[in-house]
Amino acid sequence: MPTKNSINTEIKAFLKRSLPREKYLHVLRVSKTAAGLARRHRLPEKKAKLAGLLHDAGKNMKAAEVAPLLRYISYSDEEKNIPALWHAKAGEEVARRVFKVKDPSVLKAIRNHVTGSPQMDGLSKAVFLADKIEPGRSYKGVAELRAISREDLDAAMVLALANNFTYIARKGKKLHPLSVKVLESFVKKCSS
Repeated sequence: MPTKNSINTEIKAFLKRSLPREKYLHVLRVSKTAAGLARRHRLPEKKAKLAGLLHDAGKNMKAAEVAPLLRYISYSDEEKNIPALWHAKAGEEVARRVFKVKDPSVLKAIRNHVTGSPQMDGLSKAVFLADKIEPGRSYKGVAELRAISREDLDAAMVLALANNFTYIARKGKKLHPLSVKVLESFVKKCSS
């Protein structure tokens, strides 16, 4: 039976082969940052580390690699028109089918790391935020987001989602309708 360390080694080898160098280094930093947020907020650190490591496992996959996974993935009409979202569900299936990850909270964190979800648990929030605040990120407001993430995951989600809306609008890209619902749900949580 494979050990956790051998599985992590296999995952890292897969990611190193399939991702450009900077994206590979990004997933390592997200994994470490997610584990740190989990420790800080008393969440399962090993699960955060694993979800952080696999969050971008569906990126840069060739059509031949994705094809066997497509029968397990369904995309809404909105998602079909926003290619930047596709890797989250593909990554969830890579975790489930290639690396035999069975933990629903880890799979959910991978699936939710792009748009979020109104029902996000602490682990999903930690991975979502780690993707935004890992040490390689440098953008206006990231220092504030890092500070808030250490204190309050819900408040950090509000700021991260608002920042994301601004970024998407500035780039002239499409916003997934779910993202608006996610922001509304976190604003409501923080104001009650």
